[in-house]
Amino acid sequence: MAGSFVPITITIDNARINSALERLARAMGPRLPVALNKIGLDMVEATKLRFPTQTDPDGAAWTPLTDKYLRSKRKRESRNPNAILVRDRTLLDSIRHQTGTDEVSWGTNLPYGATHQFGRPEQNLPARPYLGLSAEDERTVLDVIHDHLDAAVEG
Repeated sequence: MAGSFVPITITIDNARINSALERLARAMGPRLPVALNKIGLDMVEATKLRFPTQTDPDGAAWTPLTDKYLRSKRKRESRNPNAILVRDRTLLDSIRHQTGTDEVSWGTNLPYGATHQFGRPEQNLPARPYLGLSAEDERTVLDVIHDHLDAAVEG
């Protein structure tokens, strides 16, 4: 259907993070969204940093643009003629986070965001993942959790 889309969820199944989050939830109680908000802000920033490097969360380069597409792109625009996924920065600028009482999510509400994340083989569009946790992101999340745990214990 034109104009409609189904939200795509990528669940992080990481035992270390899940265990740390459970400890944090017990320690912080109703203040848990404060820590989750910080995680969301950090992960939005980490996601946005993948666009200039044109890499997925594991550091692998996104599939290059085809020569045919590059030629047509260079004719149409002067900004970002060689960059992947940043024609006019709409996707990049749409990355946001949302915090609930016991969860945080980040991503885009743009319908084509899922197409770029997962690809669309029937249209010969490769996946160029930009959402997910890198090893550095995992450390960042754990650092935020531990910082908030320490503050909850001290306070």
